[in-house]
Amino acid sequence: MLIAAAVCPCPPLLVPEVAAGAAPELDGLRAECFEVIHALAAARPERLIVLGPADRAGRGPHAQGAAGSFRGFGVEVDVRLAAPVAGESGCEDAADGGSSRSLPTSLTVGAWLLEHAGWDPAVPVEGLGVGEPLAAERCIHVGRELAGRAERVALLVMGDGTACRTLK
Repeated sequence: MLIAAAVCPCPPLLVPEVAAGAAPELDGLRAECFEVIHALAAARPERLIVLGPADRAGRGPHAQGAAGSFRGFGVEVDVRLAAPVAGESGCEDAADGGSSRSLPTSLTVGAWLLEHAGWDPAVPVEGLGVGEPLAAERCIHVGRELAGRAERVALLVMGDGTACRTLK
């Protein structure tokens, strides 16, 4: 059952090493993201699912422990989607403790936020990269499947905002 959900932005600039000189300008936004994650943790979920946009290579499920990197943005910062819990693989593609595929950028940012917010490693985490708009029926099916993963499921949605610069 879905017990809590939150939305955070997913630009790589949230990571101070990527933002470089602009990092202090984003301190407030990072702090808000950490507060949202703390609120999710306060709901005491049995599982957290991080959901975000992905290109073709990053679509689908990503197991706890799946790796992501910001090296494509010029910095040597690597993250994992929460530390794997002993005996917990999360998804079937996690034979080595994580996905054989790299996390998409949105889930990599989510993994970084979880790590820096101090997410409890005893709470299993998995990721889901979505690469295309889905029909309403498919969204309902996927939502039911995600909510059924545990008695208490929390959802962290990593999203891109609009590029609009005016109220219109």
